[in-house]
Amino acid sequence: MAGVIVVGAGEGDVVESSSGVAHIKVDVEGLYLSETTSGPMPMIDLHVHRNHSDAFYVLDGEIEVATSATDSLRLGAGGFAVAPPGAPHAFAVPERARFLNIHAPGMAFGTYMRGLVGFRERGEAPTPEFFARFDIHPPA
Repeated sequence: MAGVIVVGAGEGDVVESSSGVAHIKVDVEGLYLSETTSGPMPMIDLHVHRNHSDAFYVLDGEIEVATSATDSLRLGAGGFAVAPPGAPHAFAVPERARFLNIHAPGMAFGTYMRGLVGFRERGEAPTPEFFARFDIHPPA
């Protein structure tokens, strides 16, 4: 039987990108949770997850969450959004934010984050197969 996972403030596997730093607090089969501190970040591509939920809880600052190709809303501190399987979504950081990103089940999302940074560091675009491996698909 697995033991309790305990991660202190400021701890976790660190993944850095050009827009910020994510501290991965847990990345297990049933759950992924990271605490991200980000500067401005443009809206990522609208996508769906077929097999897991993707959620955001804003700790500080503001994020923008797209709910379709034409609709989005801004969430400030204490705001929460969850995209259940099949719900198109994307997000951006207009100025700065600190937020939790949660995936349930976990889908090895920490591996995805590290892989995405690797593609960008090499100046390469991630492949559709890479995205599909982590349950990231274009909206229908």
